[in-house]
Amino acid sequence: MLLSGFNKLFKGYLQMKSDRALFEEKRAATVKIQSCWRMVLVLRMVSEQKEAATLVQSVWRMHIQRSVYHQQRDAALRIQRAWRSVLVREKIRDQKLRVLRAVLMIQSHYRSLALRSVVAEQQRCAVTIQSVYKGYRTRKEIAHQHQSAALIQACYQGYQDMKILRSQFLTMRISAIVIQSHIRSYLVRQEIARATEAAVTIQAHYRGYCVRRSYLQQRAAVCLIQEHTRAWIVGRSQKENYQQIRRATIFLQACYRGAQTRRQILKQTLSATKIQATWRMYVNQNNIS
Repeated sequence: MLLSGFNKLFKGYLQMKSDRALFEEKRAATVKIQSCWRMVLVLRMVSEQKEAATLVQSVWRMHIQRSVYHQQRDAALRIQRAWRSVLVREKIRDQKLRVLRAVLMIQSHYRSLALRSVVAEQQRCAVTIQSVYKGYRTRKEIAHQHQSAALIQACYQGYQDMKILRSQFLTMRISAIVIQSHIRSYLVRQEIARATEAAVTIQAHYRGYCVRRSYLQQRAAVCLIQEHTRAWIVGRSQKENYQQIRRATIFLQACYRGAQTRRQILKQTLSATKIQATWRMYVNQNNIS
């Protein structure tokens, strides 16, 4: 049972390593998608600027009679708009870098905490296994000693029985050879009966003591096994709770990152739409004028 628990713990550790590798792959893919998206935005902005320059040139060729003052003012306005867009992009990039550094720091602290908890759990499991093995070895030695004591008691009891039988045989032989007074033989028989009764009583008490001691040892062993079993069950339930909390945390992180990415894309799309609308309004005003 303890070996299966240790195997489950090792499988959980391997699963954690595979999840970490998958997270690194997803993170690399996200960074690559962001770089591609930024490249698309830059190309779109360059294309829009190129179209704007072409439009300005056509307007310039059509309206060559306009004054130099209007030309310089239009150029200054375009430069200001471009410079403001550059400042806004730099500010957004700095904010993204700060957020990314904070996320990486939080992830590193969380991984170190998870690793320390796994190492502590492995140490606790090793200590539990050692204590169980020591208890098993101690019980085995006690059982061996109990068997040796039982064998010694059996030999001693056989020797006592043989001694009693020999004394009876000698008594009967002496009585048969030399028939002395009936009183002496009666006293000898009474003494033998009392000795036999005393031996039986001593044997009964000693056997009762051995049975009680064996029962107490077996009960202590059963209580110890029950304690270790309950501790293993509690550890397994705590491990399952930890796995559920970890999976929920990873899912919440993924949802939060997806929401943040979609929010940034929506802001950038709204900003591009607003800039395009402003530029079209400006072009329409110039055409009308």
